Amino acid sequence: MYCSNCGTQSNGKFCPECGQAMAGNTPATPAATGAQPQPGMPNVVYIPVQTQKRGFNGWGVAAFVVSILSYFYSAISLVGGNNWVCAALLAVQIVLVVFGFIAAKKKYLGRGLTIAALVICCINVYLLFFIFVFKDALFDIIDEYSSILNNPLLDAVGKLI
Repeated sequence: MYCSNCGTQSNGKFCPECGQAMAGNTPATPAATGAQPQPGMPNVVYIPVQTQKRGFNGWGVAAFVVSILSYFYSAISLVGGNNWVCAALLAVQIVLVVFGFIAAKKKYLGRGLTIAALVICCINVYLLFFIFVFKDALFDIIDEYSSILNNPLLDAVGKLI
C-alpha cells in the first residue's frame, strides 16, 4: 500500500517516512476499540525526525589552506621577500572566504574552517599593513639606534636586515 501523504510504499499501518496512517487504515481510537487508557501510562506518539545530512565545504577548506600559506609567507616577507605576492595571496584568500560562506549558506554545510580562514585573513591584513607601511621605517630606526646604543643584539638584527 502507498502513503496518501508522501507516496512511500509500506505494509505497516503507519508510513515509515512521515508517520501518517496508510491509505485504507484508519487509526484506532481508544473509544472505538473499547480500550481505556491507563492512568499511569503517558500518551506516546512516534514522530519520525529527518536527520540533517552532513556535507563537505570545499571552499572553506581551500580558504583555510590559502590563509595558512598566506600567513606564513607574510611572516617570511617581513624579513625579506616579495610583498606583492603577499597581497595577491590575501586577495585570493578573501575571494575564497566569500565563496566559502556562500556555499555554507546554500547547502547548510559546516562553516568552521571558513570562519577560521576569516580570522587568519584579518591577521594577514594587519601583517600586510605592517609590512607595507612600517617595514622600511622600522629598519631605519633599528639601524639608527644600534649605532647610538652600541647594543650587540640590535647590531645583529641590523646585519640580518
